[in-house]
Amino acid sequence: MNENRRQALILAATLIPLMSRAEAAPPQGGGEKASSQGDEVSVWDFMTPQNIARCKTSDNPPDCTVAFTRAQQVSHLVRVPPGYYKLSNLRLLNGRALCGAGENASFLMQAAPDKPIIRCLSDETTGQISGARVEGFSLQGASDATIAAVIVEAYGGYAVWRSHFSFYASKCYSALVVQPNADGTNVFHCDFRITSETTAATAVMLRGAYITANLFLTQCSSWATELHCVNSQFTIVADGCVINHGQICTINAAIEYIWASRPPSAICVQDRGFNNVYLSPTINLYPSDVKKIRYALGGFSNTTFMNPQIIGLGRIAHPFAPTALPCVVMGGRSNALNKIEAIFDGSADDRDPRRITLLGNCAEIASYGSYPGACAVQREPVVAAFTCRVRPETQVLILEPSADLLEGRLDLLGAKAAIPDGWTLEIATTRVLRRLAWPAGTEWEGVPGTLRPGSPLKILWVKSAGRWMVIQS
Repeated sequence: MNENRRQALILAATLIPLMSRAEAAPPQGGGEKASSQGDEVSVWDFMTPQNIARCKTSDNPPDCTVAFTRAQQVSHLVRVPPGYYKLSNLRLLNGRALCGAGENASFLMQAAPDKPIIRCLSDETTGQISGARVEGFSLQGASDATIAAVIVEAYGGYAVWRSHFSFYASKCYSALVVQPNADGTNVFHCDFRITSETTAATAVMLRGAYITANLFLTQCSSWATELHCVNSQFTIVADGCVINHGQICTINAAIEYIWASRPPSAICVQDRGFNNVYLSPTINLYPSDVKKIRYALGGFSNTTFMNPQIIGLGRIAHPFAPTALPCVVMGGRSNALNKIEAIFDGSADDRDPRRITLLGNCAEIASYGSYPGACAVQREPVVAAFTCRVRPETQVLILEPSADLLEGRLDLLGAKAAIPDGWTLEIATTRVLRRLAWPAGTEWEGVPGTLRPGSPLKILWVKSAGRWMVIQS
């Protein structure tokens, strides 16, 4: 670029801040006009020859925040040549694209430990952020950083949307945080493609809606990722634990290693949200990892695990963490040391999630999952003189008295006509139950009234006879 054009661009960027706020600030919901100088500039157009020379080596690169800001004020597309650039809290403007020369060529370095490299903020001072892009960079955190390398956030009725972020981050406190404050929810319809290596805090934290993220997160000293999203899709490969607090999300997660010496959870992939679906979640650990992790997967409310793969040389203790909320497991395989058990044997509570439904062949996951179909387990803590209502879908009922009990009563939901012919109900107890009172009626004749641990009762409803038949007692 000739000297006259470079001086013209610098003059344009200098004059823009002096314009009225209405002219200089991006309008809410839209972008400012492109410079008459063209739709593409190089950040070097706004730097002195001395600073350009310093950017060509990693020894002592200059702080280039002002140059990057001025370039955005002039053009929608800012090219960043190969080199090293220190940045401190660079504000990404509406509709702007920062494009590096590649993750092995253009390096953005954290200039201040308490400020991010890039902050994409939408609020009353900046207006809406739409169509922003950051791609083609390697980000390097400060050695004593206390804040994420990139922060994306929106508050006060403003939004960040239709934006794309793709970069590699190394030795950062966190690679990316979207909405660090829980009161902000207006980041949506954005795409994140992040690779990180060596993070001190959560590698990637996402909060928003209609998010798409592809994350490859290695050497995680804390959580690999924390998700707080709605109606979003994630693909995750990580050297650390994953926790999801979101709703109605689809997640494909593979945990290959537990980098942290003390991981933040005893569960590799933990769901704490509602109605989320995990597609082929894969837990593939080394033998050294099994001392750090107790459970492969943890469900919450209506979690669905489709084709879980619990594999690897490291045999984890249990495939699923205990939960009192309904979950579904569809097929899959597991080399965990233990299986989910239908009948509590008194030796380990964490073999028995309270409410889990198995679909398909789950023989490697559960001791009662060797046949196709579904098996719903209902577990009920009970006290003296209890009445337990059995749900219509229950196939295995496990009673958990706090002590040996003299008496209890079962109440099967629905009239006799509504009970499907051939319904099999298996009933077990963890403590002695001296007298189990059945509902009144001749259909219960011959059904034992005493239950003991290790001797489950199995009954079958024969509709034509109008009675329960004892299969096992």
